[in-house]
Amino acid sequence: MGFHFFNTPQAYKNTRGLEEGPNEFLTKFADIWGLVLPIAEVNMIQAIDCDQNFNEVRDEVRAVVSSGPLGSACFTFALKLINADSVQDTINDIVDNMLQKKTLGEEDRVLVLLSPPLNYISG
Repeated sequence: MGFHFFNTPQAYKNTRGLEEGPNEFLTKFADIWGLVLPIAEVNMIQAIDCDQNFNEVRDEVRAVVSSGPLGSACFTFALKLINADSVQDTINDIVDNMLQKKTLGEEDRVLVLLSPPLNYISG
């Protein structure tokens, strides 16, 4: 059961129940989840307080979600929150810059078009 069980996101979805989240799931299977998830990163994510933002552990969340199906099943919700904050920050910056200028020139439109894409991992 061990490795194969944890190599599929169905393991998380089928055992967690409606009221059980990733922390409870990982606690229940503490002796084997480290076989397929990056231990240090998961521990960092689990260590944040409920009043902290997932942006504080964004690199760890990305590493766990990218590690495979189980990491994705457990923490894609956190990655979506991180990405939403990033998009909102970008929109706020663009709107602030637009409000500070009287008119947008050709140079401004080119800068927006040439801006690097957001670092987004779909989940």
